[in-house]
Amino acid sequence: MRTVFVRRHPRKTPEQQVHEAERVLRRVGADGDLSNVCHVLVSDKDSQVLPSSGGFRKGHCSIVNIEPLDMDDSVERVATLQHEAVHCRQIKERGEKGIDKDQEIAAHEDTIHFLKTWRASESGRKVHCTEHGREEPVKDRISEVIEEERESIRVLRKEGA
Repeated sequence: MRTVFVRRHPRKTPEQQVHEAERVLRRVGADGDLSNVCHVLVSDKDSQVLPSSGGFRKGHCSIVNIEPLDMDDSVERVATLQHEAVHCRQIKERGEKGIDKDQEIAAHEDTIHFLKTWRASESGRKVHCTEHGREEPVKDRISEVIEEERESIRVLRKEGA
């Protein structure tokens, strides 16, 4: 007879992980931009906004793609969905004019604001950090992602200098 090990909590499907991220956004009150998202894909492409069938058009929703690395980390997953949803809003409001460096910086600033709000609402819960390969307080992981967002803004501003 062969011994079979069964995980107590089977790995969630990508669809379940996306729904979990949506629930966090709703709980924190940051789900307003989700209405601008047609749907969410999980693929090997970089996390980004993809055009819907008519392209990036004013007044239309867009598709959010989340890459596997962002899906593996619960904080990155939520931050990525929120950030890309902001881009969907920018595109819906401005069409292709919603895609430029200033809009990218504004989306990162919006993400930082969201992450600070989320961090303030969390208690002592822990999450698995794939970057460090261990459990750590969700507040600490959110702080790390805030720093990553700030670094992205610094890089974008340097590119224009």
